[in-house]
Amino acid sequence: MNKQQIEYVLTEVRKLTFENPFGHERAERESRMLQQLGAHPGEKHPLKLASSSFRRLLPWIRSTEEALLKRLKTQALEEKWKDHASCLAFFALYHEVANDLDRLINSRTDDSQQNRQLYTKIQQGVAARHRLIEGMTERIWNQPDHLFACFYQLRRAFHYIHNEIIGDSAPIRRLRMQVWESVFTKDMMSYQQWMYHAVGRFPTLILGPSGSGKEIVARAIGLSRFIPYNVKAGRFEASALTSFHPVNLSALTETLIESELFGHRKGAFTGATQDRAGLFASAGSYGTVFLDEIGDVSHATQVK
Repeated sequence: MNKQQIEYVLTEVRKLTFENPFGHERAERESRMLQQLGAHPGEKHPLKLASSSFRRLLPWIRSTEEALLKRLKTQALEEKWKDHASCLAFFALYHEVANDLDRLINSRTDDSQQNRQLYTKIQQGVAARHRLIEGMTERIWNQPDHLFACFYQLRRAFHYIHNEIIGDSAPIRRLRMQVWESVFTKDMMSYQQWMYHAVGRFPTLILGPSGSGKEIVARAIGLSRFIPYNVKAGRFEASALTSFHPVNLSALTETLIESELFGHRKGAFTGATQDRAGLFASAGSYGTVFLDEIGDVSHATQVK
């Protein structure tokens, strides 16, 4: 690849990295890149959960990375391209391990051996790209465990939004975009740098009549939260599969709502034979509670 092609891909990949994968801008950018670059002589990338056009584009990104790494053996990277090269490394490594992440998600277990193997692969991927990220101080490059957690969250979010919000109509496509943004915000760069812990604590209001799929949306959001990876244990700090806790408030009395959400002491009311933690406590730091039909609950209870 020549210098002009490398710089073109660097510029576009930096934008791809932080674009909503369900947005029309992303699809249009991929199409323009393929038109500009043409057909790649190699095979399509074997990424499973991706469009055909994106699989055709990924070999160009891999070739760009290889060409840039080769150039960096003999010459330093210009300052203006350092951030772009870091984005290329992030984007390429993420898609290099994407199928492994899919297997981790689909296994529905927190297998420490599988986790450690993938963590090692990510460490090796970072080491192989050290020239692309030289001088970068972001946490993702200095702490591979954080990078693993970021990759795992990104892939889980894509997996659940793509697979559980079904349909191809314009409203459904807009809904997928909105759900993605409710998890990562519209500023993916800031999210990855410092917002990843805070956003999970913000409440999300989901509106729609009964039967419209509010719980499906809530589940996609709840299963997409950031969960740190514990290197020593070889496990994530919480299980994504057990982190979503829906409760239908319209099926409970006012007293039982308080007990369900906040817990109760033994003897607090008839039938309270022992202390019980509420959902807000038992969900843990990385859990999500979905308050279904909260609009049917009295205002006095809602404000609690």
